[in-house]
Amino acid sequence: MKKTMLKLTKHFYEKFFGAKITDDVYSFITSLFYVFIGFMFAKGLLFVLQIIAGRMLGPSEYGIYNLVASVAFIFSIFMLAGLHYSTTKYLGAVKNEKTRKRIISTSIISTLITTTIFLVLFILLRNQIIVWFKLTPWVFTLALIFSVLNVAYLFSRFVLQGLHFMKKLSIVEALYSIGTFTGFFVLVLFMKNHIAVVGGYSIGYILCLILTIIFIKRFISLKLDKFYAKKLFNYALFAFFMTSSGVLLGSVDKLMLNYFLDYATIGIYQAYFFSSMSIVGILVQIFLTVYFPTIVKYKKKRKILARVDKLFLPILIGVSVLFPFAEYAALRFYGSEYPISNLLLILFAVSAAVFAIRNLYLWLQNSRGVHGVKVSAIGMLFTLVVKVVLNYLLIPTIHISGAAIASIVANIFFIVFLRYKLKNLK
Repeated sequence: MKKTMLKLTKHFYEKFFGAKITDDVYSFITSLFYVFIGFMFAKGLLFVLQIIAGRMLGPSEYGIYNLVASVAFIFSIFMLAGLHYSTTKYLGAVKNEKTRKRIISTSIISTLITTTIFLVLFILLRNQIIVWFKLTPWVFTLALIFSVLNVAYLFSRFVLQGLHFMKKLSIVEALYSIGTFTGFFVLVLFMKNHIAVVGGYSIGYILCLILTIIFIKRFISLKLDKFYAKKLFNYALFAFFMTSSGVLLGSVDKLMLNYFLDYATIGIYQAYFFSSMSIVGILVQIFLTVYFPTIVKYKKKRKILARVDKLFLPILIGVSVLFPFAEYAALRFYGSEYPISNLLLILFAVSAAVFAIRNLYLWLQNSRGVHGVKVSAIGMLFTLVVKVVLNYLLIPTIHISGAAIASIVANIFFIVFLRYKLKNLK
């Protein structure tokens, strides 16, 4: 199976790009194969879990879970402070084991410090955050706990990714999904509400952390290296602004739907979002897992930009045309409480397409180092402003359709911005 898939991929690559495959590209494709197997299993299992959870809990409880997850993700990005991206960037560029040990140990200590600082800060700002995001005290508390576990999960994944431990990363992802799936079904026997989903994912996160520690224990010394601490934080500073804007960019729809409407609307929105993004999101995540740590090694990236440009139209047309059918099938599994709209099917398919294209340009820009991630951070911030304004104008009148249109327009704006900034790439 492996040889057949690699041979087909090699044939597709040479036909599509008009160039013979190099050893570096073949290594990239081999890594992609391992990530593909592990991630497809993991995300497929979690896709089934999301549908079952949405069907069993109903739009309101499913909406509460998604609100908790969105707020927790925002908290966790502040706690990580961009260090997960800088860790992947610098690990991906070195092979020396002692240097890797210095980077990982420094990154672990730095992440523990930033997580503690922001955890205390969020607790102190509890009442203000509850008012700003229109949360209940229970949702805030659950999101805060969930965010710490999310930090452990994200940091674990990015360390394995930076080390190019693609086989191990695939194993971790597969076992994480099994732990989450099993945890949910055990908990839902006792509590048929949002806690079962949060609890299931929490079990998966803890399992992921334990497995990662086992795999990287030889790199852990818990000694802070001042040289790499400075390098990590220099890159992380701009990565933090980029990722915090990016997380808000992905979460602002649900936050504003909650502000203007109700939990049930968030649940229905998430059903469409997950149905459209499940396959696209999996493929993008699989590709980026290998793509970013690979391209950071290249000083000349003009050829990579040309290849990304070639993928623009096939992705846009293919996803926009084919994915409404996949969404329809997925929504049927969610049940009758989730109404099907042809307009929403099309809007969410187009949104998924521009999301995929955006990420190809975004991570090419980020691979350029501190300057690249600085440009991405600025672009992400402008894009966030565009999306917030559009959501504010559209959600009160056309509800979920407004949120989908805001996502499409904002991501198109970001793609144009990134492509313009990449025009003089060497």
